[in-house]
Amino acid sequence: GDRWERKATYGSEDFVGLADEPRSPLGRGKHRGLLDSYQMVAQEEDAEPLVVSNYMRLRALGECLLRSLVFQGAVAVLIILNALVIGLETDRPDVLNWDIVEQILLVCFTFELLLRIFVLLPSRFFAVQNTDFVWNVFDVCIVAMGIVDFTCQEALQA
Repeated sequence: GDRWERKATYGSEDFVGLADEPRSPLGRGKHRGLLDSYQMVAQEEDAEPLVVSNYMRLRALGECLLRSLVFQGAVAVLIILNALVIGLETDRPDVLNWDIVEQILLVCFTFELLLRIFVLLPSRFFAVQNTDFVWNVFDVCIVAMGIVDFTCQEALQA
């Protein structure tokens, strides 16, 4: 039978390998993601095996995490929790040390934002053609304001 070569170009790197059907670099055939934009090309029996850098594996793993329902649910819970913290901080400022709670939430939101930028790359994350462009810019502005607020508070306390 014919063997097929799959080729994925990502950034400046090409990834080529043999397969009967496309599958992810993590070995999960059902997940189609960053490395699964393969073009099937007829290939001879002695084709090279799939070569994937650790960087690409990390980005693919990040994409799996971002696409998971558990992660998306956790981010939704963080957003709701953040709204509750803002309300409680206003109504009951003496109940907890709200600054620590805000800082923990800021770290979580910063991680999620940086993960999305890492997986998509800045060129696609900030591309006007990206359907999430407005939300991406909004998220960057919100997280940046939180980081500036934290930095200013720390500078004033020093």
